[in-house]
Amino acid sequence: MTSQHQRRESSDDRRFGVKMMSGRFFQIGRGVLSLLLLAILFYLIPIGELVPLFRGISFGMICYLMLISIALVYVSVIKWQVLLEAQGGAEGAFRLFRLYLIGYFFNLLLPSFVGGDAMRSWYLGKQHGQREAAAATFLERYSGLFAMLLLACLFMWTSSVITVPVQITVLGIAICFLFASVFLLSKTAVRALASLPTVGQKFAKQGALFQEAVILSAKCPKRIGFVLLYSLLFHCLAVVNVMACAHAVGWTSVPVADVFVVLPVILLLSALPITPQGFGIQEGAFVFYLTLLGASSAEALGIALIVRAKAYVLALFGGACWLFEGKHPVVTDSTVPEIQ
Repeated sequence: MTSQHQRRESSDDRRFGVKMMSGRFFQIGRGVLSLLLLAILFYLIPIGELVPLFRGISFGMICYLMLISIALVYVSVIKWQVLLEAQGGAEGAFRLFRLYLIGYFFNLLLPSFVGGDAMRSWYLGKQHGQREAAAATFLERYSGLFAMLLLACLFMWTSSVITVPVQITVLGIAICFLFASVFLLSKTAVRALASLPTVGQKFAKQGALFQEAVILSAKCPKRIGFVLLYSLLFHCLAVVNVMACAHAVGWTSVPVADVFVVLPVILLLSALPITPQGFGIQEGAFVFYLTLLGASSAEALGIALIVRAKAYVLALFGGACWLFEGKHPVVTDSTVPEIQ
């Protein structure tokens, strides 16, 4: 029995070791891919073309750009606060603002953008229950995506610049979003997912959480309307953010309606877990889509770099907030799914 037990433990250790090694190789591969993409971008767009664009940015413009970022976070915080109240909790806007910045900080440390959402939800859940906090966080992101795609579909038909492939991409994303929403709201579909191993069970948990959150929020239609309005405001501010970055690098003839269409595609591509924090993909998406709208390659890359730099500044403040937050979870790539 002892020998059999030892063999079983040895086999388990080998499997665990192989899993850890494959995970490390996967993360290294993602990092190499991001560096390769950035190298290609800077090869095609020499740094010498970017330097003159950044030299013209004044201190006042930097303050204006950061003010827009703060406004974006604050609008998200108000949405998060209202959705938390719908789940039966209550929290001050100032603390939620700090937690949101902590989310930005963990986006730098963890392999995908959802890592920051998981961490801010975990901290909020310490006082209000993890399910309630997770539901509010999930709906805050969901409502933002809904508003973003709604505006993209509306403005798409007013543009003379947007090409047919871009229109098909936006419509395809919107249809997939609608299908996923209907699927997750179906109790039968969620039960079917629960019967599948590992991945299916994880999606089933998210579906059950989504259903519970929607049911609780639907009891107060005014809150839903308020959240949708703030989601629309958020995406309008996101477009203003891109326009401000464009003006900072000298691109002043920005087609506003077209930015409403391409920005959701850029943000969704950036969120794909292909490279750490979307390195290379986000910058490439900005260059590809903004050059379609009339920006030069250097201007488009400059906008992407400013957007990323602004996120890093918020992340630094988030790190300072995290130091004063109190008890911290042990954070690794493997613990993020458990927190979620």
